[in-house]
Amino acid sequence: MTSDFWNGRPVLITGISGFLGAWLARTLVDRKAHVVGLDQEPVGALALHTDLEAQVTVVPGNVCSVDDVARALDQSGARTCFHLAGQSIIDPNGRSPFSRRSSSTRRFSGSPTCQLHP
Repeated sequence: MTSDFWNGRPVLITGISGFLGAWLARTLVDRKAHVVGLDQEPVGALALHTDLEAQVTVVPGNVCSVDDVARALDQSGARTCFHLAGQSIIDPNGRSPFSRRSSSTRRFSGSPTCQLHP
């Protein structure tokens, strides 16, 4: 990969407000990529990188919503998508983690296959 591979490349990051998503956004912006993120949380770990707020676009939404994903893809014009969305914290009361499986553990094939859990 040449050093200018990411320069101007439109990229979509799901879960951009998470720890990994924020650091990936930092890396891609440093390489001059055009970064758009899809996340339910507007800031999260992205706030650790104070200069990124002006350099990335965060589309609020849920990866379990086909409409939200389509809107983010349309807005980003992405040729590359990094899917990092998922629930990182299991219920602190110790209930079964299987009742809180995130969308990242399910197949997403363009149809609304995700189910939201309370």
